[in-house]
Amino acid sequence: MPMRITSSLEEIADSIIRDVRSNWSPISPSVRGEPPAIVTGTLDRSLKNTVSKRDILGRFIARGQLKYYRLIEVRAPYAAALELKAGLNRPFLGPAVDRAKERFPGLVAKTVFK
Repeated sequence: MPMRITSSLEEIADSIIRDVRSNWSPISPSVRGEPPAIVTGTLDRSLKNTVSKRDILGRFIARGQLKYYRLIEVRAPYAAALELKAGLNRPFLGPAVDRAKERFPGLVAKTVFK
């Protein structure tokens, strides 16, 4: 069962990254409130689906604990400024997560209960 859960979480994170990549703005600069445009590709390349060894509070997960996390990292240094309304207001990750929330139960069920 743990491998199925891990696989499912990896699939969910991958689907969110695919969603982000399919929704970049075709116009640069993009309109406030819309995803940014990809000019150099740095932001797009900085999206990473990784295993987290910490929980959502930043604490290390003890070996043997039944907690499973995936982390979508956006390593571009300006990503937060783009994402936040108080910044440049060009959200890209938050909207993709919102769209994926409806797909989460189906993705988990498909992988865990094969």
